[in-house]
Amino acid sequence: MSHAIDAELAKLFEESERQRIWLVSRDERLSRTLRYRVKARTVVKPRRGMYARSEYWESLSVARRTLHTVRTLQRLHPDWIFCGLTAAVVHGLPVSHHDQKVLCIAREGAHGQTPAGIKRCSQPKKRLERAVVVQGVRVTEMLPSAFDCARSMSFRRGLAIVDKLLNIIGLSNDELEDIFKRLGVRCSGVGRALRAARWANALSGSAGESMARAAMLQQGFMLPQLQVPFDNPLDTSRAFVPDFYWPTRSGGVLGEFDGMAKYTDKHMLAGRSAVEALAAEKHREAALSLHRMPIVRITYRDLMDDRRLVNLLERYGVPRAFTVCARCRISAGEPLAWEVGNVLLPEEYMV
Repeated sequence: MSHAIDAELAKLFEESERQRIWLVSRDERLSRTLRYRVKARTVVKPRRGMYARSEYWESLSVARRTLHTVRTLQRLHPDWIFCGLTAAVVHGLPVSHHDQKVLCIAREGAHGQTPAGIKRCSQPKKRLERAVVVQGVRVTEMLPSAFDCARSMSFRRGLAIVDKLLNIIGLSNDELEDIFKRLGVRCSGVGRALRAARWANALSGSAGESMARAAMLQQGFMLPQLQVPFDNPLDTSRAFVPDFYWPTRSGGVLGEFDGMAKYTDKHMLAGRSAVEALAAEKHREAALSLHRMPIVRITYRDLMDDRRLVNLLERYGVPRAFTVCARCRISAGEPLAWEVGNVLLPEEYMV
C-alpha cells in the first residue's frame, strides 16, 4: 500500500512541478501521508494545504517560491487579481524577501488582511478591468503595480523597484513622473513615488546597487556614474564595468556592491562553486586595481548602518554633493527641503 502511495505522490509532485505550482491534495489519505513527510522533512508546506518536495523547494529562489504560491492560489481562486508587491514579483520587479511574505489581492473598495497572510487592497475599478495575465497569474499592470509599491515603501526599497521598472519600459524620469502623478490622484504617499521616479536610473544592475545609491543620496554623497566601462589591462578583449564610478581630481573612486547572491544563488553561480565565484571576483578586482583607483566595496550590512556607510565612503574619498539637512526644517509646518548647490529641492523630491 505504501509503495502505491509513494508512486502516486511522485506522479503528483512531478505534475505540479511541471506546472510550476505546489501540490494541493483534497484526498485525506494522501494528506495524512504528506503531513507525516513534512514532519520527516522530506516535504515542505509553503502554505496551508500546499506541499512541495524539499529538494525542489531548495532549488528555487524566494521569488520563484512566491510565484509558485501565487499560481497555486490563482488555480484555487480564478477570480482573484493580485496587486502591489505581489504583482511586482510577478512582473519581475525586485521585492525583498520580507515583503513577499504577505500576498496582496485587489478588491474594489476593500481593505484588510486575512489570517492566511493575504492582504486585500483597494483598487480603482478601471485598474481591475485592465488586469493582465503574466506568468499564468492575473495582476494589475506593471506601472500601477510599481506605483503602489513606490508610494508605500521606504525610498531605498522603492528606488530598487523603480530602477528596474525604467530598465524594462524605457521611459525617461520626466515621463515616469507624469504617469505617477496621474496614477496618484486621490492617493496617499504620492510624494514617495515621485521621489523614486525622479532619482531612478535604468542602468542600475541590481536591487542592492539601487539601495546603495539611495543611501548615498540620503547621506549627501555625489551620485556615482553607473556601468562605466574600463579597459582590462590583462585582457584587452574584455572591459571592466564596475557598479559605481565617482570622478575626482585625483582620478576617481570605483565602487562595487558586494551582494552575497553571487556566491550562493545557483542561477547566478551558473554551475560554479561558491569558492570558484569568489576566486573569480578576487582576480577581477586585482586586475581592476591596475587602474590605480581605490575600490570601495559596499555590503548589505553597510546599508543597515548609516554611520558605518558614511565612514566607509568618506575613508575611500567618495566626494560629497551637499550636507544632509543643511537647510532641513521640521518645525511649524515648514516644508522639508534640501539644498543642493544653489538649488533648493521641494518636498516631493526629499529622500
